[in-house]
Amino acid sequence: MSRFTGKVALVTGSSRGYGRAIGRALAAEGAVVVLNSCRSAVDGRAAAREITAAGGTAIHVTADVGDEGGVAALAAVVERSYGRLDILVHNAARGYERPVDATTWPEFEEAMRVNTYALIALARHLRPLMAEGGRILYVSSLGADLALAGYGAIGAAKAASEAVVRSLALEWAPRIQANVIRPNIISTVSLRSFSWSDALWAVFDEESPLGVPDMDQLVDAALWLCGPESRYVTGQVVSVDGGFSASLHRKGLTLPAAHAQNNHP
Repeated sequence: MSRFTGKVALVTGSSRGYGRAIGRALAAEGAVVVLNSCRSAVDGRAAAREITAAGGTAIHVTADVGDEGGVAALAAVVERSYGRLDILVHNAARGYERPVDATTWPEFEEAMRVNTYALIALARHLRPLMAEGGRILYVSSLGADLALAGYGAIGAAKAASEAVVRSLALEWAPRIQANVIRPNIISTVSLRSFSWSDALWAVFDEESPLGVPDMDQLVDAALWLCGPESRYVTGQVVSVDGGFSASLHRKGLTLPAAHAQNNHP
């Protein structure tokens, strides 16, 4: 039996990129998957068809999770279709590349609504459906902890969302576990919308001890946090960044070849 057989999973922001890959992987391991997106419904429906064609079960629901009414409607579809929810992955995100002092209130508010308030609204509307042993996973980024030019409002929203997850982990324990995954970089349309995307990719390629990841490595980590193997993990931020945040891996800081072996007598 696969890890997620009999489970119902909801993945927001799942029409493309990381969310789509997580949804596909959950379905491949037996989960019934509800895909959600707002601005790319065509891609979302295609993702659901892709899962169905591979023998899985999936539906796509168009809803803006940055809107309370959209979240309520999404929860209603989950309840009407399946009557329960075991796994919630909040991957939907929105924001603008702006210097902090050029960020307007509408731009900041939108980043907070879709990244952070959506998490609160999803928790409120879906809690009655969440089964014992359920999992919440928030997809954050290193920008929640490290400053990146033009990423101030998005980084603030990501950091706030991580705080919300810690509170959910406390308030919903021991019935539900809630965690955060922080990938270093994902080759998606969203990443390529930033002016520095190619330069950032080069930085991670050079400065992560394990290099840049492929999508499967990032998906494996997400599924671990949603699965039975992580049953004693909650309230945690798990960085899946190839060691980038844990080390100074730079040119000139590596040991010379002569020191790579044990030189003790």
